[in-house]
Amino acid sequence: MDLLIHIPDPKEGGLTLPPDEMLKILVTLIQTKKIALVGLAWDNNSEAWLKVAEGLKQRKICVIPVTQVTTPFLNCSRFTFNCYFPPQNALEVLSEFKERLDSMKKLNFTSTATAIVDLVNLYSGFIILNKIDMSPSSLDSACVLYRDFGLKAFDIVHPETSKILQEKLKTDDFVLVASSDARLFSQIAQRSISVKGVTLSFTSIRSVITGKNKKCSLSVNLTPTGVFREKFHAGL
Repeated sequence: MDLLIHIPDPKEGGLTLPPDEMLKILVTLIQTKKIALVGLAWDNNSEAWLKVAEGLKQRKICVIPVTQVTTPFLNCSRFTFNCYFPPQNALEVLSEFKERLDSMKKLNFTSTATAIVDLVNLYSGFIILNKIDMSPSSLDSACVLYRDFGLKAFDIVHPETSKILQEKLKTDDFVLVASSDARLFSQIAQRSISVKGVTLSFTSIRSVITGKNKKCSLSVNLTPTGVFREKFHAGL
């Protein structure tokens, strides 16, 4: 599974393909990489999103709608929440969700986090905290969100993060995922997760991500890196 794929912008990466042809290639590439479930990011391009989602469904690939919300939180200037929603009436829900958040600009940062969590719960969705191990401040923010809001799903880049989280949280009761966050064809499935013991659907994945289903087997597919400890030594 790759829980975060963006529809590539034809203006990026040297693409000169017509939009419809680019979308067909994206659908075919996801199928070729044997990805059975995709978190397809909605970046305000509803027409492109619908075409890709429909193409994936025709190939029996499960699609979960996701949108990203980036906001300052504590000492982290840009902390990102990946917000996932049921596939039914996806575009209506995504648009309404974004509109409600846009009306909350006057709230302080902690209240914005509260609003995000409350709204996602209202729409029966789930949240994955995005790339929490990119800086000490983002890792600390994720730990606070774990303690204060019960958010247990962490998208990680570095394999050492699991041990560090156990040290900080004094527990291993959390869920680690890895998503490509792909914006170019070449990035798709560079990071991913494998899950066994469940039928792939929005409901089953939500139960895994929220920590309610502990019977299945979930593994994170990462490329090991040697820079993590040096990068984070000041935050440990």
